[in-house]
Amino acid sequence: MRTKILLALLVTFFTYQVNAQAPKGQGIKAFLTASLLNKNVYKTKDKLEVSPVYAKKTGVSLEAFDVRDSYIVTPKMSPNPGSFIRYKELKSEGGYTYIKLLPGLAYEGNKIVRAGDRADPEIANLVFRVKDDALSPATHYLASSGILGKLLTVPLKLRKEEFNDGNVVLQGTPSIMYAFGWKLKLGNHPYKSSYISIIPYAIGISAQKHFSVKDSDAPYPQNLGEKTDEFALTYYAGGLALEFDNFNVGLFWGKDRMFGDRDNWVYQKKGWVGVGLGYDLFK
Repeated sequence: MRTKILLALLVTFFTYQVNAQAPKGQGIKAFLTASLLNKNVYKTKDKLEVSPVYAKKTGVSLEAFDVRDSYIVTPKMSPNPGSFIRYKELKSEGGYTYIKLLPGLAYEGNKIVRAGDRADPEIANLVFRVKDDALSPATHYLASSGILGKLLTVPLKLRKEEFNDGNVVLQGTPSIMYAFGWKLKLGNHPYKSSYISIIPYAIGISAQKHFSVKDSDAPYPQNLGEKTDEFALTYYAGGLALEFDNFNVGLFWGKDRMFGDRDNWVYQKKGWVGVGLGYDLFK
C-alpha cells in the first residue's frame, strides 16, 4: 500500500513539474532528460555565449554543419521573459566547460532560442564550449536530477508492541541505509536549491535488541525473553525527504528482520515509521 502511495505521489509530482517547469519551447523530452536520466543538467536564465566544437554523433568534424563560430543562448525571449534553457554539462578543462544543449531549440541569426515545433535537431547533436568565467548562478544552476545513491540514517523509529496490548514505542537505534530514487528541484530560483526526494527503495542495517515472546499467557514484561545486542537487516524502506544544501530530512517506513535462531524476534518483518536524515553524496 505504501509503495502504491509513493508511486501515486511520484506521478502527481511529475505531472505538476511538467506543467509548471517544462519550458514550452524545449518540451517534455528535455524535462524528462533533466529529471530522470542525468544529474549534470543545468539551466540558464540569462544570455550565455557558446562556441560549437564538435558533433557528438559524427566525431570531431563540423564540416557537415553550417554553423557560426559562436552563438548567444537566449532564453529570455518574448512572450516568455522568465523562461530558461536546459543544457547538460559534459566536462570542464582548460578554463572551458563543455555542454550539450537539450532538444527543443533553433537558430535565430547568432542566437539559439527555444523553438517548440520548429526546433532544429542539429543543435542537440552539437557539443559547445563555454568560458568558465561566463558561468554564474543565473547561467549555471542545477535543473533537476536523478539520485544515483544516498546514504541515510533513521535514528528514531516508531514501532507497535503487539506483545504489549498494541502500545506504540519510540526507539532510538543506530542505523544506516543506502537509498535509491529521484530528487526533483522545487522551483526555478537560481540562488536557492531545494529538492524533494522520492525514495521507493532503501536497504540497510541497524543495531537492535533481540528478544522474543517466551510465554504468551504471561503479563508484560514477564512474557518476554532475555534481551541481547544484535544487528537487523532493513530489507525494505521507502519515504519522502526534503533536501536543503545537500542535507536531507524526511519521513520513512520499512521492515526489519533477523536471521537464523534470531528469526523469532518480536519485530521480525513488522513495519515501522521513522524520521530519516541524510546527506546527498552527489552534489
